[in-house]
Amino acid sequence: IVLRHASKRFAILVDQLAELRSIDSEDLCDPPPTLPPDQAALLSGVVSTETGVVRIVDPDALLASDWMAGLEKPGVS
Repeated sequence: IVLRHASKRFAILVDQLAELRSIDSEDLCDPPPTLPPDQAALLSGVVSTETGVVRIVDPDALLASDWMAGLEKPGVS
C-alpha cells in the first residue's frame, strides 16, 4: 500500500488487503489503556467495526517516530 502524507510518500508491505473502508473521525476512540504506550503513541485512535476493533495509524506520529527516523536516508524523500 503506497501512502502519501504531507510531502512524503511511503509504503507499507502487506500480505493481503483485508478491508477498504472510510472511517469518520467522530467514530475514533482513544487507544485502550491496555495497549503499550509506545504502540498507542503511533495511533490516531481505534474504531469498532462489525469485524472488530481497528487501530488507526497516525501518519505524523509514525513518520516522526525514532523507529522511522532510523530508516530515513539523507537526501531521499
